[in-house]
Amino acid sequence: MRKPYSERELMTLLKMKQKYGNISYYKAAEIESEFFSETGTHRASGALYMAAWRLDQGRYDHLLKGA
Repeated sequence: MRKPYSERELMTLLKMKQKYGNISYYKAAEIESEFFSETGTHRASGALYMAAWRLDQGRYDHLLKGA
């Protein structure tokens, strides 16, 4: 079952995008442990890749309005 991304997770992913640039499928595998360290939430690399893609598409904008 899918667990929605929290604002903290999305902000962490945005910071990682700023730090590393575009998050490819391979880059997501490299940052998986760093994401866990920052958020305390385990997300598989494929899920991180897709979340980064959805961020680029603006699909989480409604969750980040106040951030």
